[in-house]
Amino acid sequence: MKLEANVELSPAKADECGQCFVKVNVDMDYVEANEESVAEWVSSKLEEKFGVSFCPGLDFVVENISDVLEELAFDEFERKTQYANM
Repeated sequence: MKLEANVELSPAKADECGQCFVKVNVDMDYVEANEESVAEWVSSKLEEKFGVSFCPGLDFVVENISDVLEELAFDEFERKTQYANM
């Protein structure tokens, strides 16, 4: 399942990429419920999209990080309880 991260690019990256805001799909199957994992995923997807490198914390901010982390944590919890009930 995928979540949508609302990403705001830094002014320098916005000029370089031609846009200020980007939506990035976060795949719940591959991303852990922590800020570092989300930032790495988003950075990788932005690099694929724009063909330039991105540094988490400097070049972009995930505006809805708390919502993304909450959904990821719930998904992890749900998976663990499903396996425990088998």
